[in-house]
Amino acid sequence: MERLKEKLRDFPYWFYVIRGVAVFFLLIAIKSVMGLSIMNIYSDMDINVGGGAMEMPFFAVAIMYFVGTLFLLNSLLHIFTTYDKRVMNAYLAEGIDKPLLSVSFKRSLTSLEYWVETAPILFFTLLGALIGWFPEISYSFEATGAPDALLFWLPVIFMLPITFFLTLWRRYEAQRYWSHLERSDSIGKLYRMSRLLLRAILIPSLYMVFFPYTPMVAVVFLSLSGFLMMLVDLLSLLGFIAAVAVLIALILGICALRSIGKRKKLIKSLNEVCRSSGYTLSEIKRPYASLFVRKKECNFTVEKDGKKFSCHFLGSFWQRAPMYFASDKYVYYRHRIGTQNHHVVVLSTFEFDFEGEGDKIILLNPVPKRAFVSNDEMLIGNHTYMPDDSGRLSSVLRRSRKEAKSTRELVPGDRIWGYAI
Repeated sequence: MERLKEKLRDFPYWFYVIRGVAVFFLLIAIKSVMGLSIMNIYSDMDINVGGGAMEMPFFAVAIMYFVGTLFLLNSLLHIFTTYDKRVMNAYLAEGIDKPLLSVSFKRSLTSLEYWVETAPILFFTLLGALIGWFPEISYSFEATGAPDALLFWLPVIFMLPITFFLTLWRRYEAQRYWSHLERSDSIGKLYRMSRLLLRAILIPSLYMVFFPYTPMVAVVFLSLSGFLMMLVDLLSLLGFIAAVAVLIALILGICALRSIGKRKKLIKSLNEVCRSSGYTLSEIKRPYASLFVRKKECNFTVEKDGKKFSCHFLGSFWQRAPMYFASDKYVYYRHRIGTQNHHVVVLSTFEFDFEGEGDKIILLNPVPKRAFVSNDEMLIGNHTYMPDDSGRLSSVLRRSRKEAKSTRELVPGDRIWGYAI
């Protein structure tokens, strides 16, 4: 008996069983209220398509309900998984810098906590699918004329694999988030009870009150698509494509002109300062080409009393992304697609070093959103930062926890690898 109590203290089976049951029945309770709201709002709604009004198809309403169910399940799994301190502490104790998808899935599938929690979720999902707790799935395909037997089994066919995949995916996302918090020394965020309670209140509120109205965006889009089809008929297909191309070119052109204006303003100020201070400024060749083609370097010199400064413009017309100096040769823009905690990172890498006499100065213009540099330049001796075939700094993405903490933000006048910023 004592041995059993020790095992229960070591691993609280009942706790993870209750968690699994809670996830499922919270899903059913919240999605039922959300589904009723969606049905009431959209069942008798008329939409404007192609210049004429038509009633919202019932299968479209059911699809909205189904999408809401999936989002809600993902949100519930997220909050339960992210705030599991026991699993988090065990994961961080392994010292893993950045989880890989395949390794994370394997870790979950061999974890006792995962299966004790997931088994009740999958069991009740199967049971709920069989007794009709996911009618939105069958209704989504009813208009296809599928046989009744298939419509009966569709909730099982969809919900079981989707639920299973989301339980694994949320574990992977949680591990990524934990690693991020540890690297930024912000792990204490998870211990704030106010933060957890706020999320626990927000999830039901968002899905029961606000989510039913989000499909209005799709309704507006359908109405807009009808307007666009009228434009196509009016302008012809080629004319419509040309109009879209002109709009895109106009947006890019405004960004380009804005960047050119900033560089032109800086060059004008530079001329005035050199003239009033007695410095000799060399000819600045191709001052704007480097904004668009990084191989078109823009170098010039400033001299006075035998002292020479070699200067180099660095910048892009699309300058809103943060810039990272990874070594004495390579720099990259870091483009983040997604939210702060859940995103994909794309690196735009290029060389910044240049030849010149005297002191070397790098002028960041236009100024990027933020600029960073490795805080420990000696790390460059241990790691070779070379782009891979895709032009990305793969070694930067795989850097150790020590390196991840060793970046600092640049300020005007900083010196890095012999260059003044």
